Amino acid sequence: MLVTLISFVILFTYQVAAFHFLGGTITWRPENISASGNPVKIIIIQTYSWTDGRIVCTPTAIANSNLINYRTYSTLATDTLKCLSNCGSTSSGYIPPLIRPICTDQSTLVGTVVGQRSDIEWLYLNDNFTVGYTDNGWRPLPTITDATYQWCLSTNINLYLRTDGYYNTAPVATVMSPINIPQNVPQTIPIPVSDANGDNVRCRWSEGATECGLVFPTVGGGNYSLPSNITLSSDCIIVVTGDIIDNWYAITVMIAEFENRKSQFHTGNHTQVMNMTSVDSRFLDPKY
Repeated sequence: MLVTLISFVILFTYQVAAFHFLGGTITWRPENISASGNPVKIIIIQTYSWTDGRIVCTPTAIANSNLINYRTYSTLATDTLKCLSNCGSTSSGYIPPLIRPICTDQSTLVGTVVGQRSDIEWLYLNDNFTVGYTDNGWRPLPTITDATYQWCLSTNINLYLRTDGYYNTAPVATVMSPINIPQNVPQTIPIPVSDANGDNVRCRWSEGATECGLVFPTVGGGNYSLPSNITLSSDCIIVVTGDIIDNWYAITVMIAEFENRKSQFHTGNHTQVMNMTSVDSRFLDPKY
């Protein structure tokens, strides 16, 4: 059995213009899943969402594929996707790429800017390590108003040959933020997921630091932000009722990919996890 995990965050909050970072996704794939030899050419794709105006993308910048204008957030000029765990012999080919993305989208109506970048890494068979982007500047939550509270987006890269002889490609979640939901009306929100290998994909709450589950814990250790009525099914459907107008809430979800379609999906620890491929930050906003 092969399991690939994707973790992502959904965040609701008030004070709409207070903080600049709105989330994103980090994922990776081999350029050629049937590649042979060592090292192997891997593409890491980073996608981030920001508050429009605090980070700037103009139509001209989008048309010319310019890097985002980070304005006063000068650390974005040099921030990198750092190795977080298993660094060393199992990540010997990894050179941390920059974080700052190319402008891809801007919406004054929604109040967001989106940027994406792709970087090439030459990694070795059986490399297994976690890279991530951590910083502060989340929007404040109903019970977390500390502006220094850190976000966490990470991807575990395990360059492992599948039982079919191909390198694995990470599953993809395509929900984009923000998602507006009405107050006191139950909402069903499917998380669109896909997998290039055709594997079985399931969802659960993130758990522990390696899945960024401790950034906004949803299971274990307390729930710092979510409405008590929220549920997540293994087939990647969230049901939630927004209880306060203009509140924002955060969730962390893990998406698991199973090579063997007969494998059982469990909500506990996975002893056969092959790679946790990304943390994808999202926002739900009960505005009306």
